Amino acid sequence: MNKNDILKVIGDEFENVAKDEMKKALKAIDLRDLRPIIQEHVDTLTKPLDDEADKTDSLWVKIRNRVYVRLINAMVDTITNAAKAELDRVVNK
Repeated sequence: MNKNDILKVIGDEFENVAKDEMKKALKAIDLRDLRPIIQEHVDTLTKPLDDEADKTDSLWVKIRNRVYVRLINAMVDTITNAAKAELDRVVNK
């Protein structure tokens, strides 16, 4: 066995260990872990809409922004479940 063969074996083993560790870490992620992360991003999206609705005199802008905020907030569970499903798919691949 030459030096390149040894390095290939070591590299392959390292790759397998890294994949196993990644799968363990992904399996440990729970919906309760994902939801706050997603909610934080949702809040980043909705805050400017809320602020604009609070500051404007336009009824149309108030209604439009409130609808957007409600729709975005309603999607948090859907986004969380989709993210968890994708993590599960990657882990079980």
